[in-house]
Amino acid sequence: MNIPLAEFMAWCVVIAEAGGAVLLLVGLFVRWATIPMLVTMGVVIFLVHWDNGWTREANGIEMAVTYSIMLLILQFSGGGKYLSLDYWVSR
Repeated sequence: MNIPLAEFMAWCVVIAEAGGAVLLLVGLFVRWATIPMLVTMGVVIFLVHWDNGWTREANGIEMAVTYSIMLLILQFSGGGKYLSLDYWVSR
């Protein structure tokens, strides 16, 4: 795939995805946590899955686009009330 600084980028993806997943799970810094995850999904869509078309069966972009839409919804709506730490910290 000719990704520059591949090992460094791999660590960035691990930190963004694992750290972002934990932050989304507890609802802390939800709007900030979605940004590196959306960047990762953009790279995944265009560098990894784009040539395979749409369908999941052909390893296409379908699931990456689905995750991106979910992350965009969280980006605009935030963590929500009552169950997110963002709500309790802001009180």
